[in-house]
Amino acid sequence: MHRTDPASLLSLGTDIGAQAGWLLERDPDYLLTYPANLTALEEHFRASGARLARMKEIRTVGEMVSQGLRDKCRETFGVELLDVYRSQEVGYMAVQCPESELFHIQSETMMVEILGEDGAPTPPGEVGRVVVTNLHNFAMPLIRYEIRDYAEPGEPC
Repeated sequence: MHRTDPASLLSLGTDIGAQAGWLLERDPDYLLTYPANLTALEEHFRASGARLARMKEIRTVGEMVSQGLRDKCRETFGVELLDVYRSQEVGYMAVQCPESELFHIQSETMMVEILGEDGAPTPPGEVGRVVVTNLHNFAMPLIRYEIRDYAEPGEPC
């Protein structure tokens, strides 16, 4: 539908040294990976001194991201790390704000609720269950589906 630049995929089962060599050959503008894999790549690039000259942004999915990993990516790759919150059942739920590091819910495609044990919305700063209603899956709608994650709502960005 839209013109895009080339994309490349590599199995996460590939040895970290081979992943680093593959990345150096392609010198990508963007990298999307899991935080655990990124941790190993960052250690490899830091130890080797190799650089990805064109890198503009790193995005992570699927796991929690530590502040330490964010700091190391800034130092080693010279770019910010942005995280994406998603699930297998409903896809992208929230994308990290590049300014505040808070997450913006993808409200065009779903409703995300953070609920306490009493079923009421939790206030900012209090942890609750993540409950999702997708607004785009007409074949199998998920209404108030508990994905078994916990989150803490923040103040508006």
